[in-house]
Amino acid sequence: AAVAIPVIVVFVAALIKKLTEMFSERIMNNYSEQKLKEIQGVIKQVVSLVAQTYVDDLKSRGEFDSREQKAALGLAEAKAKALLTKESLVFISRNYKNADAWLKSCIEMEVRNGNKGNA
Repeated sequence: AAVAIPVIVVFVAALIKKLTEMFSERIMNNYSEQKLKEIQGVIKQVVSLVAQTYVDDLKSRGEFDSREQKAALGLAEAKAKALLTKESLVFISRNYKNADAWLKSCIEMEVRNGNKGNA
């Protein structure tokens, strides 16, 4: 019986450690999912805003070329950074090597998705 107590204590400690890891992982996954949804919402908003206030006007005048396309992307990136919370920007930096490149690729993907919907 005296031998069983240390074994039970070790088992309970291992079980508590495993449960703590599982709950921590679940919390982190929920947090990550929430942050990504928030970031995606900001990107959609920014792409729509830049399209309506900048791109559409240039297109209607036939002046939307590759130079203006780069300018629109830069404008969208700047607006996204301004609208994202500091916590979201830190999340991006911690989870993706190059935050600027990641944000740019997300904006470009949103533009492509929007263009597919308008085609």
